[in-house]
Amino acid sequence: MQATANRATVFGTVLISLGLLACPARAADAALGSYPDVRSGNATLYTAEEIVAGQRALREAGAQKDWAADWRRHETLAYREMRSEALYGHDYAQLDAPQRAAVDVAVADELRRNTYDAATNTIQVSPERATAIAETERHYLFLFGDAAGYDSLRSEYGMRANVLPRLKDRKALSAWFFWSAWAASTDASGKKGL
Repeated sequence: MQATANRATVFGTVLISLGLLACPARAADAALGSYPDVRSGNATLYTAEEIVAGQRALREAGAQKDWAADWRRHETLAYREMRSEALYGHDYAQLDAPQRAAVDVAVADELRRNTYDAATNTIQVSPERATAIAETERHYLFLFGDAAGYDSLRSEYGMRANVLPRLKDRKALSAWFFWSAWAASTDASGKKGL
């Protein structure tokens, strides 16, 4: 029974992640060379300059992986757990199939919703999503740094510890990963569910 539940959880996560990344690079309303700031309320999560610096940091790190998909998977899992707790007071794995389906729809709706404002050149995210973004960012700060407990994952990814020794570069890298995932999976302006 537990194996079936685990398979269902993995399957649900894969479906959400694939669905969110199904239409790459059509979501960005801003020109691809003009990056927006990312905000939650009045708090700036990432600046356009950090996004550009993150792209540069990725080139310096020489990391060859689909980091946008990896970011989206981590953000989806973090946000999914938050929605499960908020809606049902339990971890996602403890929910029955209809509850998991409701959480999956809520997560997909939130992560695909285009909140880009061309007038201010900003992406506005909810406070809950900002929390999931911060949790996802922490993962990459540790992975690209030298945090203990990440050696096995670094080995799987073919990385060495402390690929980006400066925290500023790792934060910028997270900005780039967020932007890349957002641009690849967010609905185009005025469109929904494409």
